[in-house]
Amino acid sequence: VFLLKMVLQCVWLCHGNIKNNISHLDISRTRITDTALRTAGSFPNLTWLNVRNTKVSDNGLKSLSNLKYLRYINLSGTQVTDKGTATLAQMKDLEEVYLWASKVSEKGVANLRKSLPDAKILH
Repeated sequence: VFLLKMVLQCVWLCHGNIKNNISHLDISRTRITDTALRTAGSFPNLTWLNVRNTKVSDNGLKSLSNLKYLRYINLSGTQVTDKGTATLAQMKDLEEVYLWASKVSEKGVANLRKSLPDAKILH
């Protein structure tokens, strides 16, 4: 976890321009929390994000709402709930959302499918 934080901080602080080149980020199965998603939310060209089996929650998703190119997000095994699906519902360009073993209910998934009718949403 410490190493991951150092890498993300270096990308952010040391190589500010590299953040524009990051399109895919897999930080699954780590001890990251919502704080790390603030950094991920600063990568303007991010299209693919995997945070499965982490402690990410609804609050972390708010940091991603400005990512206009994000198409894929894997939230399986996270602390995301129905409240977090409201943030996802505003991200109209999402094409794939994975929510297995998250805290999202069937009702939350149904509402998300209504908001993102063309997206592949797996629960």
